[in-house]
Amino acid sequence: MPIVLSTQGLAERESLEAVVSTMEISCGRVDVALERTGAPVRAHLEFWPLGAGVHTFSFHGTGMRMAQTARHLRYGTPEQLSFAVQDIAPGVTRGFGDERALGHGDLMMTDLTGEYEYHRPAEGGTRSVGFDLDTLGVTVGQIRLAGRTFAANPLLGLARQHFTYVLENAEALSMSAGAAAAGAAAVDLARAFVLAAQEGAARREAMHETLLSRITAYLRAHLTDADLSPARVAAHHNISVRHLHALWSAGTGSTLEQWIMMERLTGARAQLAAGRPITALAHEWGFADASHFSRRFRQAFGVAPRDWRAEP
Repeated sequence: MPIVLSTQGLAERESLEAVVSTMEISCGRVDVALERTGAPVRAHLEFWPLGAGVHTFSFHGTGMRMAQTARHLRYGTPEQLSFAVQDIAPGVTRGFGDERALGHGDLMMTDLTGEYEYHRPAEGGTRSVGFDLDTLGVTVGQIRLAGRTFAANPLLGLARQHFTYVLENAEALSMSAGAAAAGAAAVDLARAFVLAAQEGAARREAMHETLLSRITAYLRAHLTDADLSPARVAAHHNISVRHLHALWSAGTGSTLEQWIMMERLTGARAQLAAGRPITALAHEWGFADASHFSRRFRQAFGVAPRDWRAEP
């Protein structure tokens, strides 16, 4: 069931009742209240599954407050964990004995087996991906430790990047042949995030399992740096250059230098189509000069940058 509710065309009272009841059905026994600012109540809710035990949910519209209290816990709660990305308007989340302010693009984690509260005063949105605990293979105790140390988790940046991508592309992923694979990858990262907060072997396992993903995320973030090198990447991740090359080759089937070069050329090619100067692009994408860029571009694509841009 993709779109579960859109208030477009509904009367004010019908919109209010529909939003509250849909949120309660979708999120379990929770208290839901909408901010009454004088503006019409608006909401668009979507639900997209990603294989067994994984689903995405989004709410965009009127400001709202949602809370699961001790009263709700007495009647049973979903055995689930969710990661959500704040969209547009700021908000606040309370859980794991703490309160955190949320800005656009921030990641939050919610233990649906415990008490929590979320408040977004203004119109905006939130996208979340939820996991059944049986699918994750972690305990409630492990989740709560990860929640208490959330901001210090070494996988926070990677989790934010990956879950943002999944949630922004939830519809396309859900409708594709790779939906189950996308869900499995999300499960692996969610499990690793929880285990990375533990001590000893569990933490080492999580960091080992996500090393290639963390290296890839680092490379993408620094792709245009002229001094990006295997030595720098290895030092940042506390491994040897030899280990880096072996890991990258086994995981991707290419060399690290080949991957960096191709990613830079592909990125520069996309900007060539927008009319960017070749010399400026060469420097911005980490090439020594325009000649070096042009030579590598021709080797990769069989045509000079200037000629490629002139093609109809």
